[in-house]
Amino acid sequence: MNFRNTIGIIFAFAFPNLVMPVQAQVVPGTGQQIIEVFDDFEDPEWAFNLNLPKASANLDKTERHPSGFSNNRLFLESLYRGTPDFVSRVEAPAGGVPGSKGALGMQTLNSGIPGQRSYTFQQDDLIAGVQHKLGYMIPASWTPSYVTHVYIPPFDKWERRHGSHFGFRADCTTTITKQKNVGRLFKSFGSTRKLEQYWPGFFIQLNLKEKSGQSEDFAMLLIRSDQNGNDVPGPKITRPGWWTLGMTITPDGRVHYYAHEGVERLTARDHLYSNFPYGYRCEQTSTFFFNIVNQDDGRTWSTRWIVDDPKVYVASGTYRAPAPQQVVSKPQTTASTQTSDSAGKLASSEGSAQNGNVLITPVSGSPEAGKASPIIAAAKVPVPAEALKSDVPVKAKSAPVSPPESTSNLPSAPPFSPTEEEHQTVRPDLLPEELEDLAATEPREESQKD
Repeated sequence: MNFRNTIGIIFAFAFPNLVMPVQAQVVPGTGQQIIEVFDDFEDPEWAFNLNLPKASANLDKTERHPSGFSNNRLFLESLYRGTPDFVSRVEAPAGGVPGSKGALGMQTLNSGIPGQRSYTFQQDDLIAGVQHKLGYMIPASWTPSYVTHVYIPPFDKWERRHGSHFGFRADCTTTITKQKNVGRLFKSFGSTRKLEQYWPGFFIQLNLKEKSGQSEDFAMLLIRSDQNGNDVPGPKITRPGWWTLGMTITPDGRVHYYAHEGVERLTARDHLYSNFPYGYRCEQTSTFFFNIVNQDDGRTWSTRWIVDDPKVYVASGTYRAPAPQQVVSKPQTTASTQTSDSAGKLASSEGSAQNGNVLITPVSGSPEAGKASPIIAAAKVPVPAEALKSDVPVKAKSAPVSPPESTSNLPSAPPFSPTEEEHQTVRPDLLPEELEDLAATEPREESQKD
């Protein structure tokens, strides 16, 4: 029996109360792709600009500006947890997207508070600038979905640690009712409604044979989360290679999870699970992001994770792709001076315009309902009617708790393969003007949702 078919069957028998009818789902990748936030990492000049020391607001409530960003402005440092120490275009491993030569590699060493060691597992985030590019959050009524390909490395290349190593997650928002409490005995005094943010998605966990009791190491997909916030076990991964992960958010606020081995498009048979994570109904989503997890001991690098072609789709709604860039050809002076070679170049130029070369112009939007996204924050400009308007003041760079680190102080990342192409990152003194107005995120208590 085909391996992909057996995943759904095994999962359905193991968790019959968690699986919804296939016809109730919308497969990730359905509808129109949001092209402003697509990156295939084929540009050999692709680079990420680290700005150390990085943020660690999840641990010490300290944000550090300016934050890191990719040179095409599509990926940003998390102001909540900070970004991985290694973010670079690398050679795509074999068996991936047909014709792909480049992919995105991520790896981290210092995942906790800069200059300190926690000796427990910590996380760094790499954020896709979806809300930053669009200028607004995507409502659940548009049926958005996120899809990515991730390479599972050979198990002897992993950080030797039992537990989660990688995450692919969405940033979602809902409205909750909280009780107002006053007095020493915390008596109920009415209620108030507030925005609540949460992060459903996938984790990839390594199970060491000495702890699992199995004869070999293996990995497993974990789905975050069930109604109560608990992780749900997904398919078992026993060999290296590419996997495709996808999440769809339907207008009823439910999150639907899909995955299969390989890089083919997801289909209805790849459905794993559907639920309201933490008991929340998603109202809007701002972006997707990647988690890189390691043991924060200052010596041990995380597993190197490689992803390719992350995409965002909407199955309905009023999203409109930007107009194609106009390519103007230089007029020829006389017919006699137009050689066959120059005519070919002119035809090529006109053809590229017709084939949809797109002018991508960053458009920033203000956070919804007066609260910045927990992962990224958008600059203050008018946004569509779907998004609520507010102004969030820009915070000055917080004083670091330790002397600033520099990229040169980081130990060299361990090699992944002899053919890997890595591009050195640069560290400018300031961010470009279009990113300087990003508002800082609001520090929060560490919780299971993290």
